[in-house]
Amino acid sequence: MAYIPTFHTPKSILNAPLLIRGNSEYLPFTRFIEFLKDKNYANNTIEQYGQILIKFLNYFTRYIELLNYDIGPDEIKNILQNYPNFLLRGKKSRFKITQQIASDLNHNKNTKRSSLPVIDAAITKFILINEIEGASIIDISDSAFLHINKRIKSKSEIGNILKNSALSGFIRGGIKNNRKQRASALKLPKPKKRNKFYTTKTIEFDQVVKLIESASSYRDKAIYALLAASGARSHEVLQLRLSDIDFKNQQITLNSPFEFSEDELNLTDDEYSQLAWKGRETTATFLIEPFKSLFFENIAKYLTQERMSLCNHPFLFTNTKTNRPYFCSDRSSRIKMFKKSAKISGIKNLDGISPHSLRHTYATYILNWLPLKGGVYGLPLAYVQKLLGHSSPSSTELYAKIDEELVKAHVAEANEKLFSNGMSFDEIQLEFHKGRIEEIELRLAA
Repeated sequence: MAYIPTFHTPKSILNAPLLIRGNSEYLPFTRFIEFLKDKNYANNTIEQYGQILIKFLNYFTRYIELLNYDIGPDEIKNILQNYPNFLLRGKKSRFKITQQIASDLNHNKNTKRSSLPVIDAAITKFILINEIEGASIIDISDSAFLHINKRIKSKSEIGNILKNSALSGFIRGGIKNNRKQRASALKLPKPKKRNKFYTTKTIEFDQVVKLIESASSYRDKAIYALLAASGARSHEVLQLRLSDIDFKNQQITLNSPFEFSEDELNLTDDEYSQLAWKGRETTATFLIEPFKSLFFENIAKYLTQERMSLCNHPFLFTNTKTNRPYFCSDRSSRIKMFKKSAKISGIKNLDGISPHSLRHTYATYILNWLPLKGGVYGLPLAYVQKLLGHSSPSSTELYAKIDEELVKAHVAEANEKLFSNGMSFDEIQLEFHKGRIEEIELRLAA
């Protein structure tokens, strides 16, 4: 006998409540639809959100039925996080229970990945609206949210509900510092990353000095020099504060702006919302020359000749017209100015060129070309990871791939040796093993 979905509606969602088995009205859904209407959502959006919820609720209740035991927050987390896999892969899911649900619900047409954010938004809004009303997603298994309290709650009560809800601990964002962050009930799969090293063009090491000197202001010269000297991310440099610089020892630390109170930062709500921090394993930076000297040379001129001293915020780099933090300025304009400097410096192909290119230049240099003792060049990957402020080696591998020019040089040298000298492959292997034996003998003798 075919499985009969629990939730369905006989008419348009706009004109009829969602029905459950037994023809009883499902109040949480009705409340959700009424909320969307009260907020003047477009009719097609309400229909779309409603259909998304029907599908999700049928998936959720069927999942619980197949588990056949009382569920708690951990089980809810797994059910929610398996839902994108159900939508994208259906009967070909890697989970047997998801395959079974796809078969039961006749899920034959898999969802496009681009539709997941809308689905996520609808489900998250549905859950949070009902939890604020005093309900819990756990009660879906009983076909209705129980103990519904119609009393209007204060902001602090709502905050406590959300903080202690069934979703706490795995909704991304949550309620932090009394600021609404984007909540998400589903753990959406991340899109496959392209190799950033090859999509963001690296600027040749020698060319960077010319680019810095081509900038039109001491502020921009200092920014470009610090990006190249430290390998820091653009937002880390733009959010630098005066207190982060040790001028005497020529050292710089990179600190999260979220570690400081809003009073200390003295930003407007809009400015605060533009703060960013990706995270670093260490606050220290390891500055390389000649860019280190160029930074301290230009920052001194910027502070004495360009930056207004009457700033009521602690950020180093400011907009020359408004005197507000420079990280709040238009990003596309900053990239445009960078490309203008690059063009003046002699770089002809500007495709893939941006301030982020200087991070790649730094990573490429220290990974492949940084001169070390004993005639060795390039730091080990673990060191590069530290220098870039990454918490895992995999992040470093994405940013600091072996330089293409270095690969070409090695291949050209091998080709020359193979074809010009007429060496066979066996002879090449013999040369290789001889070299390895010599290295081992040198280590033993040391």
